[in-house]
Amino acid sequence: MGLKPDHWIRKMALEHKMIEPFVDKQVRDGVISYGVSSYGYDIRVAGEFKIFTNVFSAIVDPKNFDPKSMVDFIGDVCVIPPNSFALARTVEYFRIPRKVLTVCLGKSSYARCGILTNVTPFEPCFSEDTEILTPKGWKLIRDIQVDDQVLGMRKDGIAEWQPVEKKQEYAYEGNLIHFGGKSVDLLVTPEHKLLVRKRTIERKNTKGRLTDWFTIPACELYGKYGMVQKN
Repeated sequence: MGLKPDHWIRKMALEHKMIEPFVDKQVRDGVISYGVSSYGYDIRVAGEFKIFTNVFSAIVDPKNFDPKSMVDFIGDVCVIPPNSFALARTVEYFRIPRKVLTVCLGKSSYARCGILTNVTPFEPCFSEDTEILTPKGWKLIRDIQVDDQVLGMRKDGIAEWQPVEKKQEYAYEGNLIHFGGKSVDLLVTPEHKLLVRKRTIERKNTKGRLTDWFTIPACELYGKYGMVQKN
């Protein structure tokens, strides 16, 4: 599969809402250009930022971010201190087909200013008829909205109600992996990351000891523990 040209991007955006909101041209007047280009789409950063600060000497741990290490900021202009960074989100919402690989790069206009861009990859997902537990009972994941409370799990294994921060949906063609058991019933894409932990057996006739929680793609669990099958 080669690079997708502007007419394909335009068709997918207008007919399948691949990009919302979608700008059908390059906008340049008075701003860093954005909108559809010959073989891509220039996205925009929304006016919501989390700016790193060392005022409280917080340790930057990628597995356990300290809220004191970031300052929330809303505005059209974000001032990033030298040798620092900021977290941001895009104005546009994307529904990328599973057979399409998306590469996102920082614009050279920003690179010339010494600003480098690291982008979170598009994540695989659940089937839309998967149920998720909310304070009001089980709901289909397709009916869940941003800011709804759902049952999640902390690093220490304690379950708690957590708000949904964002929602993504897109068309998918291919095999899904079904996890079925007494306490789980999931239908996910092969690359979807699952939270699991192993039981280590120290000696015979014992239940063993559970390891710490970690994530693993669903495809790497296929056929294990007698609870996984492809649909």
